[in-house]
Amino acid sequence: MNSIVLSKLSLIALGLFFLFLFYTKLIPLLLIFLPFWLGYLLSRPLSKLVDRIKIWIKLPDALIVLVLMALTISLGGFLLFKLGVMGVVAFQDMLPEIPGWIDSLSSYNTRVLNVIEKVYLNLPQEYEGFLATAWSRMAEALATLLSEAAQSSFGMLKSLPRIVVSIFVILISTFFFTADRIRIQRQFKPWIQRWVHDNPYIQTFKQDVWRVATGYFKAQLTLMTITFSVSLVGLLILRVPNALPIAVGIGLVDVVPALGPAAVYVPWAVSKLILSDVSAAVQLLILYAVVTVTRQMLEPKIVGHHIGIHPLITLLSLYLGIRFLGFSGLILGPLTAITVIAYYKKFSKNQIDEH
Repeated sequence: MNSIVLSKLSLIALGLFFLFLFYTKLIPLLLIFLPFWLGYLLSRPLSKLVDRIKIWIKLPDALIVLVLMALTISLGGFLLFKLGVMGVVAFQDMLPEIPGWIDSLSSYNTRVLNVIEKVYLNLPQEYEGFLATAWSRMAEALATLLSEAAQSSFGMLKSLPRIVVSIFVILISTFFFTADRIRIQRQFKPWIQRWVHDNPYIQTFKQDVWRVATGYFKAQLTLMTITFSVSLVGLLILRVPNALPIAVGIGLVDVVPALGPAAVYVPWAVSKLILSDVSAAVQLLILYAVVTVTRQMLEPKIVGHHIGIHPLITLLSLYLGIRFLGFSGLILGPLTAITVIAYYKKFSKNQIDEH
């Protein structure tokens, strides 16, 4: 019995060591080849679609893949164009209101400055130095924030060429992985058979990774749909113009871990508050709170349901993933949890079979 416990502890320690190496050394290396990995993943469903089309139409694989990719890119471009048109229309609807917003903002600033001046003049003299220091620190913090925002914007502009190149690499690799899949499988089949198909641990990891990846993707789509639906209902209740495109934008932004719906609701509410529309600001903040609470309550259960682990373990893996790995921990945390559980079950089963 002690030998079994010792073996399990040794396996856990070894697994944690390999996980540390995986996250610190291997993941940065794998990220370099990320466009090719994405191209391969996209080629999987595309290959099945090509095989089905070839039953009805006898055409070369390359031609079918080219047509399918062109149709997909055209459809995606059309949807983006429609969203852009909806955004332009919404902006055009807001244009007549901008002069009124500027006047309201100017009036609000004047009132605020008058209040600050009255308070400052009525303060005891010993507080003047404290206020001057506080104001100086606030100005420095604002300058630092603006500088960091400018650097981030410049960094995003610098990364645009790399993003464009990565997109082209993804598209081209998807084409070749799909069109030449038979030749690629023939060349790599002996190696894959030996190191992948005949290795039970690799097979276990492969099955769990695919289940976690697809399950997490489905969970995020579900959460985005919930965010969109709650936002749309709330905006319609508040009788906000152009509620549908705004709700679509909120749903799309929801996928960004650092921002989420707050990227839309908080600046929107602040702008209403600046324009002295306190009622609208409070309503938007209440709607944001409803959206956030609903999402946070449902996320562990939805993610756990789709990737096959208990909601509490999902919540713990999400928290630890974000705590130690940042935004990538949203995916790597549940992936690690499901992998550890799968290997533990497999190891325990092997120990029972041996004894």
